[in-house]
Amino acid sequence: MLSDKKINVLNMYYDIYRYKEDQTYRDIIERSQKCEVKNGSYYLQVYFSDAYLPEFGWKIHISATPLNAEDILTIVNEYCGKNKVPFKFMKDAEILKRSLSKVWSRSSSGKFITIYPKDTKQFLLVIDELYQLLKLYTGPFVLSDKRYKDCKVLYYRYGSMAATDQTLKNQNGDYIIVGPNKEQFIDEPQPYYQQPEWIKNPVTQKDDFSEDNQGLKNGRYSVLDIISISNSGGVYRAFDKYLNKNVILKEARPGTVVLDNGLDAISLRHQEKEILQELLQSGGTSAPSIYDDFFEWEHYFISVEEIKGENLQEKLSSPWEYEHKTIRTMDYIEKGIKLFKRILSALSDLHRLGVSVGDISLRNIMIDHRDQIRFIDFELGCSDKHRNDATILMGTSGFRYRKYRDLNHRFQIDYEAIGLIMISYFFPTGALFDIDNKKIKEFLHLLSSQSLIPKELVGIIQDLIFRSKEVDLPKIISTLDNMNSRHSFIDFKKIEPLENRLKEHLRILHQTLINEFISASGKQPFLMSDKLNGLMDGKLGLLLSIREIESVIQVDTFLPKEVISRFIRTINYKEPDFFNGYLGYVYLLNQLGLDGEELTEDKIQNLLQSLETYTLHRGIAGLGIVLLSLEKEESDNFRKYSVFIGERIVSVINNDQWDKLCNGSYTEYGFFNGLSGIIYYLCELNKRTSNEIFARCAQKMLDYMLENSLIGPNKEYVLMSDEDEHAFNASFLGNAGLILAISAYLDIESNPVYEKKLLDLVDSTEKSIYADPSFGSGLAGELLVLLKVVQEKRVYIDLASFERIFNVMESFALSYNGYVYYPNSLLLNVDSSFYGGTAGIAYALAKLLKYVTEVD
Repeated sequence: MLSDKKINVLNMYYDIYRYKEDQTYRDIIERSQKCEVKNGSYYLQVYFSDAYLPEFGWKIHISATPLNAEDILTIVNEYCGKNKVPFKFMKDAEILKRSLSKVWSRSSSGKFITIYPKDTKQFLLVIDELYQLLKLYTGPFVLSDKRYKDCKVLYYRYGSMAATDQTLKNQNGDYIIVGPNKEQFIDEPQPYYQQPEWIKNPVTQKDDFSEDNQGLKNGRYSVLDIISISNSGGVYRAFDKYLNKNVILKEARPGTVVLDNGLDAISLRHQEKEILQELLQSGGTSAPSIYDDFFEWEHYFISVEEIKGENLQEKLSSPWEYEHKTIRTMDYIEKGIKLFKRILSALSDLHRLGVSVGDISLRNIMIDHRDQIRFIDFELGCSDKHRNDATILMGTSGFRYRKYRDLNHRFQIDYEAIGLIMISYFFPTGALFDIDNKKIKEFLHLLSSQSLIPKELVGIIQDLIFRSKEVDLPKIISTLDNMNSRHSFIDFKKIEPLENRLKEHLRILHQTLINEFISASGKQPFLMSDKLNGLMDGKLGLLLSIREIESVIQVDTFLPKEVISRFIRTINYKEPDFFNGYLGYVYLLNQLGLDGEELTEDKIQNLLQSLETYTLHRGIAGLGIVLLSLEKEESDNFRKYSVFIGERIVSVINNDQWDKLCNGSYTEYGFFNGLSGIIYYLCELNKRTSNEIFARCAQKMLDYMLENSLIGPNKEYVLMSDEDEHAFNASFLGNAGLILAISAYLDIESNPVYEKKLLDLVDSTEKSIYADPSFGSGLAGELLVLLKVVQEKRVYIDLASFERIFNVMESFALSYNGYVYYPNSLLLNVDSSFYGGTAGIAYALAKLLKYVTEVD
């Protein structure tokens, strides 16, 4: 069950404008002086009357930790208030902690306070006087800046201060600083210091550190490549000249990942060293060997054994290995049982030595080249000799069930994590159980009913998660060892007919969406605050779903017409695109028969100039689809421009300029952002015009996709792009998009190759459950496309299969204040939008209900 507190935490992570911050930091400012405090995203901005800010200049950053932040803010506030120097500061301690975490941007980390001097003279005065006040404090190094003297919280850089609408920007929204000779410098902070070449640094001092290309630890270590890098430090593959072999170097930056007990990234890395040394001395083989530890400047490193193999995240077989009710499913189950036994055996060896891992996740378990299990992350590790409170204060999202108050439960934390890993082996639930851990039992029953998790394995997982205090690890390992291949599964049949279940669920969703739509914008908990009026991410999408639900069931509550009219009148779009801009607005109003703004010829020409790509999402194909939907007769101006768009696409394809279509460094294959949607548009245009050039261009693009975008045992899954040979999707980002494109082409002319491929794609999509519930990238999108091809009589899918898809989707539903919501496509937060959340799912279920009613 969701709570207001949980929602506020989610907002802090995923929609900061809805986050309700603690008032402690604000109170420090407001009780001490008269000033104007403005609300920003992560910051509160403090202004003084008559204070001047230049467009660009030298600004000062002050870092802090949660333990000294209030003291530092009090000092800076008193100084800046006395001297009327504007500044901003992070809103509260939770945001500060988040900014020091591993996942925060390295280029912006550590900037607790930003001060804006009016000119270089004031900058030099302020920074030197603040040095006297802050020189004894410590905080994280601000990677984008230079440190001032030896003060470990005081930094500076040249950049934007009071940019205006006239300030030059690049396509990413970064400000551009223009030099005296028209030179340009992109003011985009990086995790290293940089400044415009024509700007002189007014601070004359020798840096307290310098880059050394001779290698780490006086040349002993030569870094070969970066394995991963985060705000708290990197993990590197390096060559150790002393040992004459490759090793793994793990780095820790001071002042990052600061916990309430004062531990930071260096403390945690040092704890890992102690645990690994203890295991090495006691003969443990389920962890890497520790070789060395050292400081390089202020950063701490440990050197450990390089384990050749794959982590469990990489090792997990592709989802086509466990499609619904196929022969491969049983093979996958057997592999899983053997894997779980080996993981638990390795964990048992560690526990027998008195060591708990503390942070077990898919990425922290390695399967080495000898097929042995190795745990590779012991920052949260703990033993009787080396206690570690971080064990109960931290953990990887999605792999913690309970919060414990003391270390007496440290082995239980490991058991619960393994149980959650077992579920993830069969279905990637992400952080869903962090949002609502009551979903665990529901998913276990669901996956067993889908013949994916045997009943015996469900019992073991439940023991590990729900009864972790009584876990008998040797007994569980023995049970896994003796589990035969004749598995039984939980019967999860619903007594209530599918039609009735859909109607009841849609009634609740209808009330949910109406509540979201009529709420004041500041109170909507689950729409992104910067896209409130969009089709895919905002209120227009809610309106589309509400109307669709009302077309299939009788409802007691309707959206008042005046509410809809007022909303439509107040919309003012800055962006032209189909997803959340002007085109989506025009399209939806036309679809719903609502009065809206007329799409004039001047506006069409402006749109053609401003749209960035050829795709449906942000490109001219999206404009083309809208024009076709508005067209009433062949002589319309809309036809002229839709043909013009088609001819531009044909020109690009005929010249083999595939890279132009998506306006990126790689080609996407999906429906909204890639080739499938462009093919769909060309086919629809051919139906209107009977112009053969559009059909031939669509055919060339389809052949290209069939040759380049398909993977899987029978080439039945679509990659999301040509950038990654593994990342695929069964919804609009992949399979569903290509199914729509092929189906549209088959409306033009028959093609046996395309017909066969369509059947393969539909079959794999119908069997796949490897998905979130969303419209844009998950099951709702797959459901809509499967319904379409069934209604077109291209394939047959029975009602039981559609009910199975609904069962999976419904399992994601979350209750809050009497309403029902769904998580976003990443399973990280709750979402009401059409593309990634509740509205799109409701729309798909309404279409399913309509089909079920017609079939009955």
